[in-house]
Formats: sequence, structure tokens, C-alpha cells
Amino acid sequence: MDMVGNCCICHTAIYCKGGFLDGVVERHSLYCHSCYESVDDTRERESGSESAGGSADSGGAARAVSPLRNRSGHKNSADGSDPT
Repeated sequence: MDMVGNCCICHTAIYCKGGFLDGVVERHSLYCHSCYESVDDTRERESGSESAGGSADSGGAARAVSPLRNRSGHKNSADGSDPT
């Protein structure tokens, strides 16, 4: 058992046991399992509240795309040519 480092929150020693890290590394930070679960739960709650309200740029409504029309009011095809 080799000591790898300390949890960045509670400073508990974290070890490598049998070749496996007994902790979590995320964004270059080392966490014990208890602290990581509490941080992860907080992130899930925050991300859940953001997605429930919709994004600020969409305004909560989808925009309809109007078809292209030529001077006579007829719809143009996607390549710009007149379908008539």
C-alpha cells in the first residue's frame, strides 16, 4: 500500500491499494470517496436546476425557419433555383 496524497477537502491520506487508487482524481484534484460523493451530489443538483429552467439564449421558445420566397411569392428550392 503506497500513499498517493491527501484529499483536497478533508486532507485524509489516500492510498494505492493493490494497484488501484482508493480515491478519485478529477480536474487535477485528489478526493477521498466521501468528499467526492458530496461534491458530485452538489454538481448534480446545480446542473439539474440549470437544465430545468432552459437556456438563456433560446428564450424558452424554438424559432421556426421560414421558407425562402422569390419576388412572386413562390417558395424557392434549397439550392436557390425556382421550382416552377
